[in-house]
Amino acid sequence: MSAQPTLTRLFAMLVFAAMAVYVATSFQALQEGARVSGSANAVAGTMGALSGWLVAGPRIDGRWVQSVFAMVQGVIVATLLTLAAGATVETFRLGYQTRHRDLDDAMQGFFHYIAEEAPKLATPEISIPLGLFCLVGGVVLAVLCRAMEARRTAR
Repeated sequence: MSAQPTLTRLFAMLVFAAMAVYVATSFQALQEGARVSGSANAVAGTMGALSGWLVAGPRIDGRWVQSVFAMVQGVIVATLLTLAAGATVETFRLGYQTRHRDLDDAMQGFFHYIAEEAPKLATPEISIPLGLFCLVGGVVLAVLCRAMEARRTAR
């Protein structure tokens, strides 16, 4: 067993965390009257790192098309995880303010938050950098994977 998959996972985790923080900062800057929150960036970075390690990292190999597709899958999972974390925080915040009458109302609020926030990500300021991230990141990680594999097999 080589160390190559772990290094690929590590690189994927790092680039996903960085991109998630960038997207979270851009998303918060697009909101009217909102300020950039460090805790929201930390949550987005953590979800991005988790997605890079568990979803994209193991799927990246020497084939660049598969690696780009793995990056797209990782971005989708990171987005869903970050939206779910934000919805959980919002649901608990409103629950403590007794705005939810019961569990059913809280669950509706959870999914309403996701349905309300997800379309806001479909702006050119966010979707174009994400598309470029998937394309360039997939190709670069595929090249790194090939280089690490060639180095491992040369021994």
